[in-house]
Amino acid sequence: MTLSATELPDFNQLRKAARAFTPHEDLKLAVLCDSAPQFLVDALKGSLVRCRINAAVWEGDIGQVDQQLQTADSDLWQWGPHYVFIYENEDRWRESYYQEGQPQNYAEQAVERVAHLARRAQENGATLLYLNMIERGDGLYGQYAQRTPLSVEYQLRRFNLGLMELAQKERALWPIDWNGMAAELGYHMAKNRAVAVQTDLQMSLDLLPVVATTVVKMLKAASGDVHKCLVLDLDNTLWGGVVGDDGWERLEVGQQGNGAPYRALQRWARELKNRGVLLAVASKNTEALAREALQKHPEMLLREEDFAVIMANWDNKVENLQRIQQVLNIGFDSMVFVDDNPFEREMVRSQLPEVTVPEMPEDPAEYLPYLQRLALFETAGVSAVDAHRTEHYRREAQRQVAKAQYADETAFLQSLSMEARVEGLTAYNLPRAAQLTQRSNQFNLRTKRFTEDQLHEWERQAGHEVFNFYLCDRFGDHGLIAVVMLEAVAPKAFFIHNWLMSCRVLKRGMEAFTLNYLAAWARSQGAGALWGERLATAKNGLVEDLLPSLGFRPAQKERWCLALDEFTPLPTPVKKKTEDENN
Repeated sequence: MTLSATELPDFNQLRKAARAFTPHEDLKLAVLCDSAPQFLVDALKGSLVRCRINAAVWEGDIGQVDQQLQTADSDLWQWGPHYVFIYENEDRWRESYYQEGQPQNYAEQAVERVAHLARRAQENGATLLYLNMIERGDGLYGQYAQRTPLSVEYQLRRFNLGLMELAQKERALWPIDWNGMAAELGYHMAKNRAVAVQTDLQMSLDLLPVVATTVVKMLKAASGDVHKCLVLDLDNTLWGGVVGDDGWERLEVGQQGNGAPYRALQRWARELKNRGVLLAVASKNTEALAREALQKHPEMLLREEDFAVIMANWDNKVENLQRIQQVLNIGFDSMVFVDDNPFEREMVRSQLPEVTVPEMPEDPAEYLPYLQRLALFETAGVSAVDAHRTEHYRREAQRQVAKAQYADETAFLQSLSMEARVEGLTAYNLPRAAQLTQRSNQFNLRTKRFTEDQLHEWERQAGHEVFNFYLCDRFGDHGLIAVVMLEAVAPKAFFIHNWLMSCRVLKRGMEAFTLNYLAAWARSQGAGALWGERLATAKNGLVEDLLPSLGFRPAQKERWCLALDEFTPLPTPVKKKTEDENN
């Protein structure tokens, strides 16, 4: 996907794209509004088409939010949505507040109502996407509004904060920052009052594409289609100046003057890294000089250890991006490449079209605001291990160096001294397990995505089991790297509902270790067979032959069966970690 300065389409472009919308039940999105939803639905459909997401969209009648969500056999729940998108007009919210006599707990009551709606969504296996309120006052109290809970400004801001706090408790609730979008565009442009009076269309046509694009990006993130790596050029991108000509001492990256925009970009990139996004360098430079600048410049916020991979040489950027992709073992569509040079950008776009290449502004002062507006790193969740992701990949580079010393693959794997442990679903590992279901694409047998709540609810059902696999070796701990979900099926068998694994540990024997463990566990439960299937996607060709390679035999309806009484544990260099070692 190639981005340009006009990356965000206007409403007419989305409406035109919506003509090609064809419903698919892969993802079902319901839309409920208390005002006219037609243009919003058009914008959502157009954005789904542009982002190549197969989905079906259901449009509820105006003002039916509570009725549809709270009624057990409503049209909404009979349709069975995965996501319910709700927009409620803050003007009506404000009117209700005054009609009820300006109660000081009005915001709390409104938040509690949303909590009930979110719980109803969760009970029906759906996630609630709820637009917050525009925090625009009405001038009734002037600036005194900042000092009294009677003002509508106070209540609106308290409601928005309450939504954010509620979302930390109700995982089926995803607030969407409508207020932030309106503020970015300008509150006076967020609504066309004249049009609203005539048509009940509350969002301006200028803001509809922003809302629709934001929602679709969230849906993409939830489906595992996320950007995992930010690749940065160095000279005049990460810092001002050319290190080979100016020397590291004269590079501009300070808090004041010409260096400020570069420092701001570095700060943003560092926080992305702390959130779990991988950083890499692709720069035409002498490697020693590039690393020296990262190590020695006193005002440099990003240091050498913040990057998972550094490709600083005189090869072209396409070759270096290919090397980065091979080292990290991620898809090109997971990468964002930022470079100040239009020639380099165009070369990457033409030869690696899957890589996202923003068309950077000419003025460095606009670098960061522009990238922030693009919202390239949307995520459906953050886990405790994300902050250590770069270190995991740096250790992987050490493994690759060690591998080069062995002519024999088997000897190398034995030298790693790999040990694995297995545990069920816990409050601690739930976020990471759910995140793996959302982000793993290549080694993913059936590509079933789960939020934390959905995975927890699935595991609680009778006959369902979730196994989390951890791996460590002499270089360090990989952490939780694989999830297997089993469900009991008659007669005396288990079906692999999903099996997914991090690409970091491919072809190291974890596949065999995992099956050995599952077979032993299933036998202990009195089962005589394991069943499995691969549901093909555009990205999981890696597991096309996984089941037959592990001894499964073809059976009915394109499924595969492993007879446990005939199964012999597979050889693997991975050893089971003992309970004493776990403690």
